[in-house]
Amino acid sequence: DAWNYLRPATTSAVTLTVPTNAAVAFSIGTEITVRALGSITLAAASGVTLNAPSGGTLSMTTRMTVTLKKAASDAWDVIGQTVAA
Repeated sequence: DAWNYLRPATTSAVTLTVPTNAAVAFSIGTEITVRALGSITLAAASGVTLNAPSGGTLSMTTRMTVTLKKAASDAWDVIGQTVAA
């Protein structure tokens, strides 16, 4: 999914899990953009850190869009609009 635009084709609630570097070795700097058609929860596999946007969470509702940017081996920044904390 590196450098892709993901748009889960469901309005049902889904969870997207970011895998460890050992499972999927994305290059540092990789970006993945996610657009919600329904509710999406971003989850980190064990050992992975997801850095939520300032004032935000790892939850998205309809029409919210974020970009996940790989910042380190098992750390990703979440850039964009999420549900307020």
